[in-house]
Amino acid sequence: MKKLVSSAVMKLEYSSSTNLESETIEELDSAFGEEPGTYLHKKIERHSGKVIKTEGQCLWILYKSVTTAALTAIEIQKDLGKQKEILIRTAISFGDIIHENGDIHGDAVNLVSSICLITPFGENYLSKTAALVANKAELRIDFLGAFGLDGLNHRENIYSLNTASETLVIKDQVIINTWLVGYDEIMMASLDEIKSFLKEHESNSKSVCTTYGGTLHITLFSNNIITFKDSYSALSGIKVWVNRWTKFLKENNLDNHIYIGVQKGGFRKFRSTVYRMSEMFFTTIARNLNSDRSAVVVTKEIFDEVKETDLVSSLNEFDPFTLGENEDEKDRLRRMLTKSGYFINSKKAYEFKV
Repeated sequence: MKKLVSSAVMKLEYSSSTNLESETIEELDSAFGEEPGTYLHKKIERHSGKVIKTEGQCLWILYKSVTTAALTAIEIQKDLGKQKEILIRTAISFGDIIHENGDIHGDAVNLVSSICLITPFGENYLSKTAALVANKAELRIDFLGAFGLDGLNHRENIYSLNTASETLVIKDQVIINTWLVGYDEIMMASLDEIKSFLKEHESNSKSVCTTYGGTLHITLFSNNIITFKDSYSALSGIKVWVNRWTKFLKENNLDNHIYIGVQKGGFRKFRSTVYRMSEMFFTTIARNLNSDRSAVVVTKEIFDEVKETDLVSSLNEFDPFTLGENEDEKDRLRRMLTKSGYFINSKKAYEFKV
């Protein structure tokens, strides 16, 4: 039986941000010392929210009030920020919700799903309708701008909750960093060509995260920073990514090769700003390794984690100090590698051939 109710709808997605091994909401309970019944469910119910359904690490929640939904999201962000173990992102909209057979449908539901896709972890975004009906005396709401969203033929005004969230310390993760050749030049092409290019690049990064358990932290121009909990998942995702990108370049007669560096480590993140991240130079090594095709370079730590798997045959050791097309380039690269302090004791790098 269908029922139409005007409600605030929130989509909440969580992801491990450090070396926490939790994969399920139930395991998340133990991380917070909760009794049986999840921390998230209890927090939501305590604020008069109703979890309608769960999909993997996503929860769909209904509230009678946008303000209540927003305050709940802020409280959850602050609690999890103190633990520095779990990343949360939420999107909130408001409108007529169709209830049918234990599920929910409607434009507001579709909209909140699309908004969640562009919401960085650690942030809370709202639709224009949600921002309009929220109580400004209790919330600080900032206008972000008009965004093109999946499934919409118009640009939607998006807002964010100003929560002054704590800095997240992300550590002991597999970090992949990407760089595209000729990005500035392709941005001078026609609008249709730029749109096609960016949609493919964005689709690849999102697909890798969804399928292989990655967390996309930031996209800046052609650079993506994505973390994974294990090296095997990261390299498996990269293999699909590079092959798909190579096919796209061939079909469109482009030479914008992608260079990817893979390392173990961490960084700090304040809201959507990433800082104190070391060893960003591996994309430079990849570019010097192969200038005429895409390339992936991994550290010895990554190699050691997959050397007993089927991926080891695709990893070839090389000496990065021998790279460079001419003496000036070789000298510049050697100085960069020496200054990094990473390649002491003749530490080698590995090319991941896909």
